[in-house]
Amino acid sequence: MESRIINLVGLLSAESGSQLYLELKSLLSSPHLVLFDASRLEMIDEIGWQFLKKCQTKILDSESFAAINGLNQEFISGWMRNNLLASIPNFADRDSAKKYLASKIESRLEAQAKIPPRPYLSVNTALYCPHCDSILRTYQMGNNTCPSCKGKYFLHKDYKISSFEKVL
Repeated sequence: MESRIINLVGLLSAESGSQLYLELKSLLSSPHLVLFDASRLEMIDEIGWQFLKKCQTKILDSESFAAINGLNQEFISGWMRNNLLASIPNFADRDSAKKYLASKIESRLEAQAKIPPRPYLSVNTALYCPHCDSILRTYQMGNNTCPSCKGKYFLHKDYKISSFEKVL
């Protein structure tokens, strides 16, 4: 997943909000991590808030994650009033926001690594070690070791086995 830091500077109005939305729209053709840095943002007018809501919708639709740092008290109250805080949380500094976004990647990877329910394997299906042909009793995706011959193999999500370890 790619990431991008967008510095918000000066006045967020119709023109700058439109540019921000168009940039996000082209960027978010695939899921991204987006960090908005508002430490040099001076003002947000009503149309700027509307563009921020459109950006929020685009972020959610593309299954991306976003965070913002550097909001002053006036902007924080506007952020909450416009219901942006739930999907684009505010952080005091850039490092905290980066850690939050990194945790979102980790949670997505963990969710993808979960074993699909057992019914995906038919009752008559058995997995065999590619090195010694013994029956394997593990269905954990990723790198594994055969309990019989200690040979390394990689189990894919579709339960296909490769006779090599994969660098994750």
